[in-house]
Amino acid sequence: MEKDKRITHHQELLLEVSRDLLNSDSVQQTADIIVKALYSSIKSFDCAFFRFEPAHNQLICISYASNDSKQSFKLKPIMIGAGVVGHAAMNQESILVAHSSDCDYWLQYLDNTCSELTVPVVYNKQLIGVIDLEDERQGYFSTSHQSLVEAVADLVSAHLSTQIQTEKLQGQFSQLQHHSQGINEKESQQRLILDNIVDPVFVLDGACKIIDMNDSASLLLGASKNELTGQKIQLYETAADGSNTLPFYKKTSFQSPTILNVVYTSVSGIPKEYELAINKQSDNRFITSARETQYREDSFLELKSSREFLREVLKTTPDIVYSFDLERDQFVLGQRRLSKMLGYPERHFSGWKDILSLVHPDDLPSLLERGENILNSSKGDVVFSEARLKHKTGKYLYLQNYAVVFRRADDGTPISEIGTVRNITERRELKKEIRRRDHYYKSLVENAFDGIALYNAKGFLNFASVSAQKLLEYEENEILGKSGLEFIHPDDLPIARSAWERVMSSPGNVVRIPEYRILKKSGSPVWVENTLVNLSQDRHVQGVVSNFRDISLRKLSEMSLHRLSNFDQLTELPNRNSLVRYLEQTLSVKNYNFKSLSLIYFDIVKLHLVNNAHGNTVGDEVIKQVSNTLGSYSDAFAFLSRAGDDEFAAIVLDTDNLSITKTIEKIMSSYNNMTSVMGHEVKINLRAGIVSYPQDANNAEELLVLAENTVKQLKRGTEPFSFYHQSETVNAKERFKIEKDIIHAIALDQFTLAYQPVLSPYTGKIHYFEALLRWKHPELGYIPPDKIINIAEESNLIHSLTDWVLESAIKQVKSWKEHGYYLKVAINISPKDFLRDNLVSTLQSLQNKYDVSSQHIGIEVTESAAMIDTGKSKAILTELKNMGITTALDDFGTGYSSISLLANLPVAKVKIDKSFVDSLGKEEPSHENGVDNNVIVENILRLAKSFNLTSVVEGVETMEQIKLLMSYGCDYVQGYLYSKPLFPNELLKYLETHKANQISEQA
Repeated sequence: MEKDKRITHHQELLLEVSRDLLNSDSVQQTADIIVKALYSSIKSFDCAFFRFEPAHNQLICISYASNDSKQSFKLKPIMIGAGVVGHAAMNQESILVAHSSDCDYWLQYLDNTCSELTVPVVYNKQLIGVIDLEDERQGYFSTSHQSLVEAVADLVSAHLSTQIQTEKLQGQFSQLQHHSQGINEKESQQRLILDNIVDPVFVLDGACKIIDMNDSASLLLGASKNELTGQKIQLYETAADGSNTLPFYKKTSFQSPTILNVVYTSVSGIPKEYELAINKQSDNRFITSARETQYREDSFLELKSSREFLREVLKTTPDIVYSFDLERDQFVLGQRRLSKMLGYPERHFSGWKDILSLVHPDDLPSLLERGENILNSSKGDVVFSEARLKHKTGKYLYLQNYAVVFRRADDGTPISEIGTVRNITERRELKKEIRRRDHYYKSLVENAFDGIALYNAKGFLNFASVSAQKLLEYEENEILGKSGLEFIHPDDLPIARSAWERVMSSPGNVVRIPEYRILKKSGSPVWVENTLVNLSQDRHVQGVVSNFRDISLRKLSEMSLHRLSNFDQLTELPNRNSLVRYLEQTLSVKNYNFKSLSLIYFDIVKLHLVNNAHGNTVGDEVIKQVSNTLGSYSDAFAFLSRAGDDEFAAIVLDTDNLSITKTIEKIMSSYNNMTSVMGHEVKINLRAGIVSYPQDANNAEELLVLAENTVKQLKRGTEPFSFYHQSETVNAKERFKIEKDIIHAIALDQFTLAYQPVLSPYTGKIHYFEALLRWKHPELGYIPPDKIINIAEESNLIHSLTDWVLESAIKQVKSWKEHGYYLKVAINISPKDFLRDNLVSTLQSLQNKYDVSSQHIGIEVTESAAMIDTGKSKAILTELKNMGITTALDDFGTGYSSISLLANLPVAKVKIDKSFVDSLGKEEPSHENGVDNNVIVENILRLAKSFNLTSVVEGVETMEQIKLLMSYGCDYVQGYLYSKPLFPNELLKYLETHKANQISEQA
């Protein structure tokens, strides 16, 4: 069923694109149609169409759609082979990237995007462009998406190719028209200049005999052109110094004219001084111009430049410009290019008969008629012809010719023609393809899946496509002539009337109705979207076109999406988005009918440990049980939502703090005992922070921020819930300052380490020293280590801080060795830092750097840290053990599953937390469940011994505690009874007061 829906959706999209292509007049419009259709269908982060520019081997983005208003990198050119887009274009193959890490040539231009679908548009193995979609969701694009985009690419490829070729042909035609006009204008201008120039101009052959001249030259010499033609110019022309001018003619080159001062003596014997310019032509003729001013020299240079420009135009025009001598039946100009066009060697065609031999038999009569038209043409007549000529490969090319008689004999008989030849093969094929496409698109419209209808200006139906008839369940004779309003659901008539008024307000208007209901013949409603286009002034249409589509399935999907985006799937409670919206709407009402609003923010304590110990399925069940518990208090809550992974938020109105407290205590009392979850005994604990409006916050955002901060503060205390206090904001500011100063303290080496001895209560021999972090803040004074660690963990500074502690402690061991003391130091690793990948390699690097062996280093990690990921914890502890580093399980007895942990983790020591020792030896039980701590400590020590583990008891301060611990079989102790933590200089003095045999050098 899902597959059928997807296929139907794809067909709908393809039909929509096909229909829109009917109105596309350019590559740009087609690209916009593609991007709009795919972006709205696939709903990815963005969609772009790149046009291939062969001249620069680049892909240019010409159409782009995105849900981000920022300018995209896709507006910049992309080279072929660069990134996913460039690779798809280079290989002409689609590329689907599920995640950027899987792609070697991924280029991250957009923030957060990690998946990409790129499909080249190819026609006849020629790259036209690339369709590219990106999304920030991993694996968002499916093979179904790929198939859809490839289908669109196939559909539009021929159309795009046709449009590109049309644009190219139009450009070439415009360019030729422009060039032809320029050539004609230049020739006319040059002839006009020559006929009307006031300066004397002579045309001489290679022997300096007069061939031609203008009227000014005849006047200069006092004789007619006929009298002077054939005479040497030197008979009338001498250099200014009286010498012969012939040497100046001989040394004149083709590149530049020779300028000299001369004297002309007329037939009557009158001499005149002139400045003469001698210009040698390629046929060895000379053109001379006698001038009296600098202006005449400039005129000559302009004429020469015009001739050179004309030559360049003839070289660069894409059409073949030719000149043909009709008397001699041979080409004067253009023979080489015409031969090349038809695939033959240069100068293959010697005359008109060679051309006729290649003409298609069907076109031969018209081409012979063309010859007659040239001979019978009048001055200025342009003769047009088209014919097919055979290429050397055997393929016929359609050639188009414009010709005009250039020179005529005295009796008017044409003796030469000039003209242009253009290859119009591609254009004719394009027209043929356009006609085929017109028929194709007409068939698509008539048989489109979408309903297409045509209304007259009064709103009555003149045409309905087959799809429209099927959708409405009418026959054609039943539906035509009806008013469009007859098909509208009564409740949606205002929508339809408003749309009709807007579309009819002006010709060309386009009005889209996103959704409304129409009625079938049976009376059942159908949800549709409709686009109305006013084509009343189009003589071929003269009405309003309606293009409507059944969106019933989409409406169902929208309702499902609304559920997904606003409700939590696990608990079916409103999600955080709904919570924020509820708060904003409730607080934005000007005259709300409540005096106070309180937000209770619940947090399930250490849910991640339940997930790690028993799996996410058990964790999800815990969340559902808490959700059910909170849901049972719906009478007390105005709104309840799941605000995060392990967080819930409840809103109460006009409720005092005492009532809120009682409600929270009742909820939490539900979890005083162990809870059975899917066969596992789990201890569920809740925390709650309460913030009130308007006492604590003025808007929804402040309420949520303060509530979350209040819950976070509870993590550092023992109370299960708390009302917000202003001091918590102050504490947050202090924590922010400490967080910032930790960075500087690490860089400036402001931290120090103190070392507290761990020794045998039986012999007094020191076993090793535990390194303890100390920091005296320059403004806040001494800051407790647990506060430093908490802030460092929350701000991701813990890795840098741990690296500093490791290096400082190992460096200190080396310093002691240099003083003759071989001591061992145990270093605490925070829970967040223990499982990082490079912990072992960092230790090895520091050992090598300071030449400290593993027997002088110990690592202590808390029981809760080891429980986060027992598999990885076991692997890391095994590596440390293999290196010879002793490991200890700190705060033992305060976490989960201690017995199974001892059996599976490769640790050498367990350290019993100080909380068990404080009341050791007292008469009254101190444990929360009424169990004597003496019994707990004794059992923990026996348990450690049964697993062959060394035991260490922290926080020993009295002799009574020592006596009891010795009686329980404790191995080592640590506490102020023996020594406070010592700084390095104090520790050396401490060692000096003790005998050397009190210090153990063994690991």
